[in-house]
Amino acid sequence: MRYITMFVVLLLFILGDWTLSKGAPAPISREIFVNPQGGSGIYTTIQDAINQGVPGNNTGWVLINVAPGVYAENVTVPRDKPYVYLKGHQRSTTIVAGRSSGNLWEATLMVLADNFIAQRITFKNTFNVAGSILGNDVKPAVAVSAQGDKNSFYRCAFIGLQDTLFDAIGRHFFRSCYIEGAVDFIFGDGTSMYQACVINATGYGFITAQRRETPDGPSGFVLKFTRVIGTGPTYLGRAYGAYSRVLFYKSTLSGSVEPKGWDPWNFVGHENQLTYAEVGCRGDGANTSQRVSWEKTLNPSELKSLISTSFIDNEGWLANQPLSA
Repeated sequence: MRYITMFVVLLLFILGDWTLSKGAPAPISREIFVNPQGGSGIYTTIQDAINQGVPGNNTGWVLINVAPGVYAENVTVPRDKPYVYLKGHQRSTTIVAGRSSGNLWEATLMVLADNFIAQRITFKNTFNVAGSILGNDVKPAVAVSAQGDKNSFYRCAFIGLQDTLFDAIGRHFFRSCYIEGAVDFIFGDGTSMYQACVINATGYGFITAQRRETPDGPSGFVLKFTRVIGTGPTYLGRAYGAYSRVLFYKSTLSGSVEPKGWDPWNFVGHENQLTYAEVGCRGDGANTSQRVSWEKTLNPSELKSLISTSFIDNEGWLANQPLSA
């Protein structure tokens, strides 16, 4: 029994699912409430709660409880308001529905601050979300723009058509989320892990457009235990940067995935610089016999460095968050 236990521990470590807690969850320093119906001491919009209820340059977590409802607003978490914890009731009942298009620097939710959490909320950009991907009105319409470091999302939904989730820069963690779109709907230069998420490709396009620019850049998208569904057809990704890096690990890929899998976009002739890989995937879309010839085969060391939580968290910030979601 002793040797079996040691083997299991070693296996978890090798697979990168071994997480060392480096500290206790942080306490909540302040709690405020948002409800569209209002009430004594209750904000009616999320933006008012952030503007008026969160101190500038605060160092303690502020929990914003968001009641069920549809909030027709665009929300910004300013750079000088870190440690915001935005918590909804359920993502099916707590919905933030904004509308903006044609500008990557506008979004239904724009997070500029470090140390941000969202949980159980749907963020939707209503611009042409119901339109056809072949229509002339299709433009970038960002649901969430994550530009801070140590941003995390738990059981949230991101709904749009083109450029749904701007994973712009910083270290980010997404767990048990639903992400919907068609064209480049997870894009940017973030260093991010997507774990146990559902990805719905609603039309012809590309799931990811990752923008790593240098060979030693830290960024990349790691999609672990995800499920790709939808009508597609969709590519797993295309190169938004010269050293773009994306890994699908132990994920279930539906038949909506294009057999070629990947597209070099503007980097034809430089495919050897791209790190696009699939490891341990299954499903109708996981047949790699027709994949592009330049898809990477990662060695054990490369794989471990990407699937380990330390890819985004080498100092324990996830364990220190004030939640157990």
